[in-house]
Amino acid sequence: MTTLGTDEIIATFRLLTVEQQNDVLKELLRSCSDVQLQELGLSRSVDFVTYFSKDLAERVFSWLDVCSLCRVACCSHLWRKRANSNRLWRAHCLRKGWIRLESNRVLFQSSSTAKCLSPVKASHRFVECVTQLSLSPPICHWKDVYIRASQLEVNWKKGLYTVLPILTGHKKRVTALDCDGVFAVCGSAEQSLRVWDVARHTCSQVWDNLGDEVTCIKIKDGQVVCGCADGIIRRFNVLNCHMIGDLQGHHGSIECLAFDGFTVISGSTDKSVRVWSFTEGKCMHVLNGHTEDVTCVEMVGLLGMSAAHDATLRLWDLEQGVCRYELVGHKEGEIVQ
Repeated sequence: MTTLGTDEIIATFRLLTVEQQNDVLKELLRSCSDVQLQELGLSRSVDFVTYFSKDLAERVFSWLDVCSLCRVACCSHLWRKRANSNRLWRAHCLRKGWIRLESNRVLFQSSSTAKCLSPVKASHRFVECVTQLSLSPPICHWKDVYIRASQLEVNWKKGLYTVLPILTGHKKRVTALDCDGVFAVCGSAEQSLRVWDVARHTCSQVWDNLGDEVTCIKIKDGQVVCGCADGIIRRFNVLNCHMIGDLQGHHGSIECLAFDGFTVISGSTDKSVRVWSFTEGKCMHVLNGHTEDVTCVEMVGLLGMSAAHDATLRLWDLEQGVCRYELVGHKEGEIVQ
């Protein structure tokens, strides 16, 4: 049997996945004697964090649950520094499904300006202490997200919230809605668009006579795209109450939109998907392939996904304007966005 040297062992270890590396480290620690653990700095009389590298200490702390991670942060300044890691707390946010709350600006406003998310009273002492203390180094971003999201979850469960005033103004049914935490934009069957200030609960802008029923809306950084049944996409700036212009090209009703602030993806009953430049106001690509109405679209970076009543999903390269994959398996059309 050939014995591997230290360099070979390290090289082999680096080829493993993170999960496999964790399993190897756990098995090694379990197989160590008390003397070996003491040499590693894992005995009660030795602070192993002092001897371990930052990455290795974080790897050990990654096995802890949230409560345990908070407890080790109270042990010493160095332990708190290692436990105060964005990588550790982002993983806990991911497990709870709170990744999307990172971009929620209202969540990070003070209670005086974010009334819709403010509790009637503090949820528990832990959150009160953590949010009021001036710590050095300050709480990392993802730990702050976890604390505030945890408080919000407890408030919802205990009923510690205030019901905001009902926003009224449309004369016919509301057909589309989107909100970025600051503005809520809704469209209706009466061919109008209304912009609401979420904090003040007031309507700040109304656009009437859009040409047809509003079918879908997306808002990003104060910029709004609105799809209508007449096949036209209309662009607005809610910050200065300015209508920018139209995006025309579809020959059927606009059923769905995706928007990241720069690029717009639209799906239509004409069975096509179009990629638009928001700032230039022109169509970059026409994506054909679906054989039925396109019902939902989504985008991440330079990739777009569409689904249609033909029971297929398609993954698109938005830069090249080509279909990378067709996903087949559903028996009926995609109707949920």
